[in-house]
Formats: sequence, C-alpha cells, structure tokens
Amino acid sequence: MLFIIPLTIVGLLQSYHAKRTKKDVLQVCILVLLYDLVTALPAQAVEVLQSSIGYHPEAEKYLLLKDIAVDSPVEMKLIDLSKRNSKFPFLFGKRVYKTTAFRPVSDNSIQNPGSQTIRIDFTDFKTPGNYKLKLKGVKHTLPQLKINDFIYWDILKPSIKTFYYQRCGQSVRDDVLDIFHSACHVRDATLAEATASALQISVALDDGERDVTGGWHNGSDYAKYVTSTALSASQLMGIYNIDPQAFRYFRLGYSLLDARESSEFNDLLHETKVGIDWLLAMQRRDGAVYRKVSGKRWPAEKMPPHDDDQDRYVFGVSTQETANTAATLAIAARTFQNAGSPSGRSYGIKCLLAAEKAWQYLSSRPVQRVQLVDASYLGSGEFIDDNPKATDLPYRLWAAAELFVTTGKPLYQQFIFAHLPAVEIVPFTWRNPALLGLYHYCQHSVSTGFSAENLAAKQYIKQQVSALANHIATAIENTPYASGLSAPHYAESSNRMLLNRLNVLLIAADLTGELRYRNIAGRSLLYLFELNPLGKTFVTGLPLHAVNNLSHRWVRAMEKPLLGFLVDGPNPNATDSVTPRTAIPALAYVDDAEAASSNASSLLNNAALAFSLGLLNHLYNPPLNPDTLQDNPLPDPLNYKLAPSRPQRKQ
Repeated sequence: MLFIIPLTIVGLLQSYHAKRTKKDVLQVCILVLLYDLVTALPAQAVEVLQSSIGYHPEAEKYLLLKDIAVDSPVEMKLIDLSKRNSKFPFLFGKRVYKTTAFRPVSDNSIQNPGSQTIRIDFTDFKTPGNYKLKLKGVKHTLPQLKINDFIYWDILKPSIKTFYYQRCGQSVRDDVLDIFHSACHVRDATLAEATASALQISVALDDGERDVTGGWHNGSDYAKYVTSTALSASQLMGIYNIDPQAFRYFRLGYSLLDARESSEFNDLLHETKVGIDWLLAMQRRDGAVYRKVSGKRWPAEKMPPHDDDQDRYVFGVSTQETANTAATLAIAARTFQNAGSPSGRSYGIKCLLAAEKAWQYLSSRPVQRVQLVDASYLGSGEFIDDNPKATDLPYRLWAAAELFVTTGKPLYQQFIFAHLPAVEIVPFTWRNPALLGLYHYCQHSVSTGFSAENLAAKQYIKQQVSALANHIATAIENTPYASGLSAPHYAESSNRMLLNRLNVLLIAADLTGELRYRNIAGRSLLYLFELNPLGKTFVTGLPLHAVNNLSHRWVRAMEKPLLGFLVDGPNPNATDSVTPRTAIPALAYVDDAEAASSNASSLLNNAALAFSLGLLNHLYNPPLNPDTLQDNPLPDPLNYKLAPSRPQRKQ
C-alpha cells in the first residue's frame, strides 16, 4: 500500500495550495485513500510496451501488454495532468480518454501458461500532449505517453548526426556527449595491387597514389565503401528534395568542423556533401570508380579510429560502383544547383560532369566488371552479390533514371525504356537500388518527357510498386508486431530490411496518394521503438529501453555511448558467439558490445531510418503551401557537354 502515500501528499499539497480548511484536507485524504482501496487490484508482472518516440496525432496509436492473465480485466486511461479533475476540482489530472477494448496478439515469445499479449488501440484519440498512462491492475510506474506532430522530425536529427560521428580524415567532437577523436586516416591511400592487366590500366591512369581522405567510415571496421556512401547520400538527398524548405533551418549542432568546410548549405546538405566529395575523389580519369578504401587487416577490437595507423589501400574499380556513383552524382547535381547557395550551381555542374563521365565509362563496358585483388577480404567487407545470376543492370537503370531526371537527355530515357522490364522492382537495397531512381523518375517530368512511352513507363512503375506495396502491407498486417518479416529476412540486418520494406509503402503512398500505405508504414516503424517482442528501442541513446552497448570499436575504446545509431537487430544466423541463436528469429538479439552480428550499425542502417522518418514527416505533415515536385517539369540547366578525354588534334 505504499503507493497511497504519494497520492496522499499530492492531495495535501493541492489542498493547501487552494487554501482549504483542515476539514477539507482531511476529506481529500479520505477520498484519496478510499479511491485507491476501491480501485486497487493485485498487481501483475505485466510488461507494458509503448512507442518510445511517441505517436503522431493522425497515425495509428496502440500499446502492447505482455504476460497479462487471460482473464484479467483491461482498462486504459489517459490523464491530462494540466487540467483539473472533473470529479474533484481541487485535484489536478483530468481523464481525457478511456477504453476497455483490446484484442489478443499471437505471440510465440510468451512462455507463461495462462498469459497472453494484447493490443490496446487508441488511434481515435488525436489531441497532442503529454499524458499520464493508467492501466487497471498495473501498478508499476509508467512513462508519460506523448502525442506530437513532430515525432518523426525530432528523431531525424540524431539519425543524421550519426554520419558526422563516422567522418574520416578529420577530428570529430561532440561537446554534449563529451566525445572526441583526433584526425584519422589522413594518408588515404595507395592503389592496391591487382592482376597484371588491371594494374597496367590503373597505374597508367593514377600513378599508384590517390588523395582519397575524407568521407565516412561505413561502420566499426573504419573502411569506406563507394556503394554504402552512394546509397546513403542518395537517400539523404531524397528526403531533402521532397520538401527543401523543411530543411532550411535544419541544425545538427556541430561542435567542431574542419576549417576548410563551408557553412553556406543547410546542415543536411552540408553533411551529405562530405560523402559526395569523397565519391568524386574515388573516380578515375576515365570515369571508372574504385570500390573501397581500407587496410589489409581488421583494426583491433577496442581501437579508436585515429590509432588505426596501418597502410590503407584503394581497391579496384567496378561497373557496379561506377553506376552507383553516376546515380548519386546526378542527384547531387540537381540538389546543389537548386540549394540557393552561391557555389551550389558550380558544384552541381561539377557533379554532373563526373556523373556523365561515369556513364561514358559504363557505355564503353556493357558487361559487368569487378577488379578483385587477393587482399580484398582481409581487412574489410565487400558489396558484391554472390548470386551467380546477379548483374549490374539494376545499378545502370538507377543511374539512367537519375541522369534523365537531371538532364532530360533522350539517351538516358531510351535506356530506361529498353531495360525497365528486365529489372525486378524490389525494396531499395545495395543489391538492387533501382527503386529510388524509378521513384524519382515518376516524381518528375522533364521537357523531353511528355510522350506515350514516358507515360506508359510511369504507369508500369506505379503498378509494380503498388503490387509490391500490397504484398508488404499484407505481411505487416499478418505479423504480430507489425514487422512484416519472415525467417529469410533475418539473414542480414533485419532492422534495415524492415525499413527498406516499409519504405516501399511510403514511396507507394507518395506516388498514389493511398493513405493505407502510409498508415501501415507508420505502424511498422514503431517496431523499432519498443513495440517488438524484446521491448527494445533499437536506436542507441534514446529514452525508454534503448540499446546502449553499440558494437563499434570507437565506442568500446572510449567507453561512452553514441546517440542515434540504428543497430542491425535480431540475427538467428549470428557468428559472434554472443548473440543468442534461438528458434524464434525475432529474439536472436542481445545488447552487448561484442555482439557484432546483431548490435553493430552502418551507414545504410541510418540512411534507411532517415529516409523513413523524412517521408513519414512529409506524408503526415504536408507543407502549408505545398510546392510539390509531382508532375512539374524540370528545367534542363545542367545540360553541359563533357570536355574531351584528351586534346583534339587538328585534321
């Protein structure tokens, strides 16, 4: 009965504040005691799960109660503590919502006989605010329940700030988190040895040395990969271009920036430019792009980046990375030239020239090509699809779509018409990133794009995306925790897979206007923020049961957490000997710094999260004066001729 004491004190204080008599105070205390005695039920060991980021007023809102007795009465109340109690005006705390409705959830993680998981839905309550949550029979302290229009926007900032923490070649500091490392990997890099034929080509073009400092580490291995950098930067620019005005005052709160950095762009583009600059440095003079930069051995387990002083190497070119770079630089060309910065237009032209140079290289090599060396896997990973049927066509299609949107040149559209049926439209992943380009292609019309073929291609894309979205939506509706994941989806980063799939719903919602897709995607996102079988928030450093022991060498070295990183999540195929191997895939997770198979993070994780949050914010909070890009023609200001690859001789 100890819970009676705080309520009694509250009653006394509020009565005293209202200048009540001693008799009034006594009445209040008696009423409070009687209320507690009447409503008290035996406390149950019930686990209450609610969204750790809160709920959008227009989105689905629900709680999960785990291990609740099958015959237990259920009643949920929301109390607004800023309002006076309607029954006892001398008390604060007015009930604004009540429900006794619930439905059981199929949950194979429940082990206690006679217990179940139930879902309490309160989607119909839409008033923004912070509320005290009360559940009959559940007496442990519950956190405030938040309903807010800006829940997606608020979490977007820490998710993008993670890219700053992954910067390479310069010092990184955050005064709020009290973290710092000095400049790392400032001597990137030497061209890796290759086969005789590849070495002759590479050395002839680059003399064996390149200045490829800068960019972002992909994760804890301190390697830098063109594929992950390109796909991540593209997703960041993708959410910016949906509503540029929304990011006009976007601030990441940098504590330390390189003296050479310009501050003329908003912080989202400023951070994205770090990745774009590095992609430009990775391009060879003939347009080809190298794959990655890393050492030939894995760094020590608790080594900060500035102590990784091994020699680092640039590893061979590939058509896959060249196409990814062409696509990303094409997006950058139109993004930066429209950014309202004095140097944005010139930087956009620079990006376009490099993008078209990359396309020229691809056009001269129509067959997939990857330069591999013996040391490729010794100190870093690879973004190479080992499926024998895999080709680089999805990457080329992505590049053609982005180049057409930026320039309007017919040759890129003809490539789309010729190869669109041969590329399967699937969730945006490094194995097939075509969806992002096709989404942008459907968003925009250009001056040369109004043709029967153009309209037919767009209709085909929208139909395919809708069909895929319907399949994913059904899976989400049929899984207990709205993950939409089945056993095969846990083979890689299951959390990123979830985001890639719900991003299909958001793209479909934006292209078709179908609100069902948006609503189901918003429901699925909450899986990452506590509404999952583990009751975990899979983004580091956030309140309410967030993971804290990120598997990252820098974190382990400084013994301090980093904020905003989405961890890979449950992985029943883990090889780290720490992650539990369970029969239930969703439970194969542990918040341990040594759990590299499930508790690590990467650029692609946080880019997928940022893309989801940006699209959800846009779809739930449309601009007051929408300046939509849907079906608006784009001018072709970046239609410049490439300089010849070598001096032209007079005939």
